[in-house]
Amino acid sequence: MNEGQTYAARWIEAWNSLELDRALELWADDVEFWSPLAAEITGAPVLYGKAAVAEYWGRALAQADHLHFELERALWDPEARTVTIVYRRERGDDVRLAAEVIRLNSDGLGVHGIAFHGPALQSPAGTQFKD
Repeated sequence: MNEGQTYAARWIEAWNSLELDRALELWADDVEFWSPLAAEITGAPVLYGKAAVAEYWGRALAQADHLHFELERALWDPEARTVTIVYRRERGDDVRLAAEVIRLNSDGLGVHGIAFHGPALQSPAGTQFKD
């Protein structure tokens, strides 16, 4: 398993635990995070620093009656130190494919992240990312 796959597995486990601190442990203090959902929840699509990200994720978790991520694939670019995590996200009845592109620092912590969310899926069960 390469560094990106290891990070992706830890990332999925952290989110599925629903423990905010576990998710935050994967990020550097000076993280920059871009997300369209952040704009919906906080009014800002780009967040700077772990405290701002923690506030956003805390509010998002408080609004989710159910949250589960299933890893579809993890793509690692060792030169750019970037992992792309493709996953199926279940948030209540809202099920969609999503991806997060995360650049890691030399300590293996995320320093820059961009979230992408696809449209709602018709069939929540058994959806697979096809080659």
